[in-house]
Amino acid sequence: MTTAEFWTITPWQLSLAEKAYAQQFELDYNLAALMMYNNAVLSRTQKKLPKVETFFYRKNKSVKGINEDDIVERFRAHNAFIEGQQNASS
Repeated sequence: MTTAEFWTITPWQLSLAEKAYAQQFELDYNLAALMMYNNAVLSRTQKKLPKVETFFYRKNKSVKGINEDDIVERFRAHNAFIEGQQNASS
């Protein structure tokens, strides 16, 4: 997508393009993994290989949870910092 095209589309159209790109990336990744797996199968007929699904792209492979306590603590620290700056400038 060119810069001119980017500035003429709506956010909805951008989200559709992003989803399409993500789907294409996943398809390309899985196709490459399948070709790699088939190559390994053809070259190693005597050894047992893991299932092909283990090589496929997984969207939520290692998602870390959100620690809400840390977020609240950072928000409070930020507010205290801002208040300290406002009090110092007054």
